[in-house]
Amino acid sequence: MSSKKNEIKKLPRQVRNQISAGEVVKRPASVVKELIENSIDAGADKISVEITEGGREKIMVRDNGIGIPSDKIEEAFERYTTSKIREIDDIHSLETLGFRGEALASIASVSRLKIKSRYQSEKKGTIIKFAGGEKKERKTAGLPVGTEIEVRDLFFNTPARFKHLKKSATEAKQVSRRITAEALAYPEINFSYENDGSERMKTPGDGNLKSVIFHLFGEEIYSELIKVNSSSKILELSGFIAGPKVTRSSRRYEFFFINRRPAINGNLRKGVESGYSEYLNKGKYPLVFLNISINPILTDFNVHPNKKKIKFSRGQEIREIIAGEIEEALKNYEGTKTDINQKRENFNPKNIKKTGYKRESSAEEYHRGRFDFSSGNIKMNDKGEDYKGDNKTDLSLPDGSLNPDNRTNFESEPPAKADNLSRGVIGQLHNLFILYQSRDGLLIIDQHNAHERIIYDKLKSRIDSGKIESEMLITPINLTLSPDEKERLLEISDYLNDLGFSIDNFGPDSYAITAVPLFIKNNQDSDPKETLRRLLEADIKLAPSDIQKELLKYTCCRQAVKEGVSLNIEEMKRICRKLFETSNPHLCPHKRPIIINYSLDHLKDEVERP
Repeated sequence: MSSKKNEIKKLPRQVRNQISAGEVVKRPASVVKELIENSIDAGADKISVEITEGGREKIMVRDNGIGIPSDKIEEAFERYTTSKIREIDDIHSLETLGFRGEALASIASVSRLKIKSRYQSEKKGTIIKFAGGEKKERKTAGLPVGTEIEVRDLFFNTPARFKHLKKSATEAKQVSRRITAEALAYPEINFSYENDGSERMKTPGDGNLKSVIFHLFGEEIYSELIKVNSSSKILELSGFIAGPKVTRSSRRYEFFFINRRPAINGNLRKGVESGYSEYLNKGKYPLVFLNISINPILTDFNVHPNKKKIKFSRGQEIREIIAGEIEEALKNYEGTKTDINQKRENFNPKNIKKTGYKRESSAEEYHRGRFDFSSGNIKMNDKGEDYKGDNKTDLSLPDGSLNPDNRTNFESEPPAKADNLSRGVIGQLHNLFILYQSRDGLLIIDQHNAHERIIYDKLKSRIDSGKIESEMLITPINLTLSPDEKERLLEISDYLNDLGFSIDNFGPDSYAITAVPLFIKNNQDSDPKETLRRLLEADIKLAPSDIQKELLKYTCCRQAVKEGVSLNIEEMKRICRKLFETSNPHLCPHKRPIIINYSLDHLKDEVERP
């Protein structure tokens, strides 16, 4: 190897900037965040954001702040140049969002960037163009006071990073979430946001957080807001939380602002969820919009260049304060009292202690209630064929006799087959499991998971054969979507149409569900509005083509027989019969086990029988 190749050299400025850009600029939403924060630090009360193709093609952020002095613009695009701090101790008393002095240099190094800015005391503005961090053009022009930065062709000179960008709709959703967080943190700023020429968001800028929440999330959330306002020795807490009637299936709607900076912290989330613990079902999360004012010396935003995560020096104490204040606010809210009374009427924890079983640890909440088998979701097998199973589990029917009380005759099947089926089902355990005697032992079948698998296979077969039917609703269901939910709806709208949904737009934020699939409409346990919101809240990594699976899994869970439901022998035999005919009787659609198999040899060993 050449000695010259091993020579230690200082990297060129452009290479250094491109390397550091990987820490600051991950995707279009990172660019939007950095530029908005600069606008806020410049004292702007009006910020406009426009993107094209999810920000992959163009990002533009315009503000009416104080602008940048014409002789300082080039300097602002050098790394570690900032007006926010002068020495390291300044970090502990920051009153601005930016302080590293890396953002502009990093963004310019991986894009084609144009800046227009006019400083408040200057009569003319300046326009400068950069490409890959290199200045290409500079000129003066008549401009309004403020700054406009246009970023085009992000990662044009770093193809490996461009390759890892998601689809435009996914990137736009991330941009929307970032602007939403900034708008909530600064209700006095008028934010507007356009995606591909269409307005997605506009806030009033009247300084009223509740007003911003209304514009972003609609009447449903607005009407359930509970004010939080308290003070302790180490922090001041203010903002709003939503009553437990309004929940979501992810933590995405838990907004925290530390000294007005959007932030993520485990202690804050745990504190909120601890405060809500008596009011929310498992797998449901609250909507919170909380401002926390705290001495900066107790915080550390310098964990990562994106300044998104924060560390507290007294995290456990902060967590306990948050939990206590949330719990107190919910106790004093009349709507919460009504919810809790209804919850106590529908569910008695003593029932669990008597039967000795625990509730399922799944993402879905299994509500108690009687399932109506008369709808035909479970039917006897007309052929009377037994499921042969595989090498893992022998599901053959037993040869021996069982308790005569469990036998039931069915005129629709040959007597021998009906008798064999009766011998297979022993009974029900704790209104949760079906006990089934196999040829070589005992099968314990989870009734809910089994019924989920049956419904899933049935609906999937209909969809695959193109037999999905939908029906227009007599009364459309109104739906108000947040900005990122709107982006998600646009992303998956074609798939929803194929599944039988029809959704019409009635304004910037208002939509109406006008038609739904029959398998949702005809079932009392399936709420079209809740079902659609579930799809819109699905993990961002979920591909639109997987929407069908997500819809079926959620629908099956809602429609399947629940734990705590007492089944008669006929109903249990129907479940077992249909389960053994499914594509996978061992796992439910959520990949949870359906059957526990105890061989006769294992049972004998347990009681030390020779």
